[in-house]
Amino acid sequence: MTLLLYFLYFVFFLYLFMFILRLLTPYILRYMMRRMKNNFEQNINREQKKRTKSYGDTVVEFDEKDKGTEDKKEKDFGGDYVDFEEIDKK
Repeated sequence: MTLLLYFLYFVFFLYLFMFILRLLTPYILRYMMRRMKNNFEQNINREQKKRTKSYGDTVVEFDEKDKGTEDKKEKDFGGDYVDFEEIDKK
């Protein structure tokens, strides 16, 4: 008898939870959509600010994934030396 009573309680609370969830779902979705829209707009604005540099500016960007590591002395940000030779025009 107690097993049946526990089962009925379980079913009752399950339906109650589903009913409450059905009422709250539109508000939760609206909140999440607003948050996603704001994040998207912030990313777009950040990208536009990066691209507002005038023509001819040289921008050098590095990955900062290893920002916390202490072995920064091992990194060579200088690049490679290229020796150009002049070509005689005929």
